[in-house]
Amino acid sequence: MVCVLGGQMHAQRQATVVHVRAAVTYISGSSAYIGAGREQRLAVGDTITFEKSGRPIGRGVVAAVSARSSMVPLEGGARAAAVGDSVTARLWRAPEPVVTPGAKQRGGSATSLTPPIVTGRIALQYFGMRQTDGFTTSMPTVMANLTMPALFGSRISFSLHGRVSRELAEASQLNFSRSRTNVRIYDAAFRLEPAGNGAGFGLGRVTPRYAAGLGPLDGVEAFVRAGRFTTGILGGFQPDYTNSGIDTYRQKAALFVNYGWPSGQTGGGDVTLAYGRLMYKGKLDRDFMYLQSSMRLGSAFFLYQSTEIDIVGLDGVARISKPRLTNTFVNLSVSPTNWLSLDGGYDATRMVYYLESMNVRSDTIMDNTVRQGIRGGVMLRLPARIQLGGRINVRPRIADLRTSRTIIGTFRMGNILQSGASLGLMGATIKGTYADGTNLSGSIDYSFPSGSSLTVSAERYAYALFRTKEDQTTTTASVMVQMILGSRWYVFGGFDQVWENGRPLQRIIAELGFRF
Repeated sequence: MVCVLGGQMHAQRQATVVHVRAAVTYISGSSAYIGAGREQRLAVGDTITFEKSGRPIGRGVVAAVSARSSMVPLEGGARAAAVGDSVTARLWRAPEPVVTPGAKQRGGSATSLTPPIVTGRIALQYFGMRQTDGFTTSMPTVMANLTMPALFGSRISFSLHGRVSRELAEASQLNFSRSRTNVRIYDAAFRLEPAGNGAGFGLGRVTPRYAAGLGPLDGVEAFVRAGRFTTGILGGFQPDYTNSGIDTYRQKAALFVNYGWPSGQTGGGDVTLAYGRLMYKGKLDRDFMYLQSSMRLGSAFFLYQSTEIDIVGLDGVARISKPRLTNTFVNLSVSPTNWLSLDGGYDATRMVYYLESMNVRSDTIMDNTVRQGIRGGVMLRLPARIQLGGRINVRPRIADLRTSRTIIGTFRMGNILQSGASLGLMGATIKGTYADGTNLSGSIDYSFPSGSSLTVSAERYAYALFRTKEDQTTTTASVMVQMILGSRWYVFGGFDQVWENGRPLQRIIAELGFRF
């Protein structure tokens, strides 16, 4: 053991720390897209911090990476992130090229540091929901989001992101016929990322780096990089999204090729073309072509696109070659000046037919909660740390479902009069598929010099079911507190008082965590 650890620490002395700072370029459902990617040395599994007005609001784990952008699922406090917010990351990376301590590279010297054995955080969490007749949810949880960046001094890293919870409430709506204990594993993988040309892999529960449209899999992704080209293969089982188990009935595989060009004055980007197959009990369930591209044009334009084309379809009960465009996602972000940001997008989602399992569902590439059709937004950054924003989402009529529309306006003033306090307001008018309504909310948050923070907010959503004309109202008042205890420990707590159609409901969340 002493020999192994000694060798590991000797190799780790040659690692360098990389600081990444970027901005949120787009929010889609439960995911954020940020303007940093492989060129900034980000990789799948890296942990980033979201910040508003210089104050951390939450963390996320990179799930997919292109040359100059990354996709990060939002959870916890990071769900409050908005377009224009800052993201930061402090990453441990092996230098390129590798040098011995004290040796100099052309144009400068390498930073000789000893990286930690583990980065990330572990936490004890509690979530409870109580109505007048008692707790309907009472769930303590142990959460871990950890990365070992250099196993035994090598370029191989190991990451683990998951949680174990226990439902204590007798009145919970969860099904206890199996177990009250709930295990969720979002990521548990070994990864090898080549410094330049060469082979790399991801092994375990991974989200494919180059063919993210297949989603996570329990298996392997292997690739070889040569110059600007990267080719590879991936395959494995479909994770069971309901219990985080392995669904051995469903298999997935893909072949892909990626071409990337470096950043320059005119921009940079990459393109991926993949062929994917989904199997059910060893028989073809779906096969499709997958095209994904992202590129930066100059310093002001960022474009992301992804498309799926199903290959095999049904003619009655017979399977035939029947190419069909199923899903297309396009988003363009423009920042012509430092005070103005614009973005727009289009999402063409169609029903996807699974040949063997006989499933039929609407699907999208990166996030199946995004189905608004056409969307656009504008953000103005004014003096005195004032931000004005507007968004519109329109989903065209589909079959007997009417056209839906959401118009949102936002106002935020940060660090008012250098006091550490910030004010945020939001108003929305909603014409939904089944209801019409308005949503009004406001929040005041205060950041202490120590990094601790206090947030008080209120929200009211009033709507009417357009078929029955029945009026409904939901009002929420919230208090959230985050305390920084030294350089490692933190405490977070939140309380919501909800009145839904006059019936009160309380929600409690608490977290005690340790950062590595």
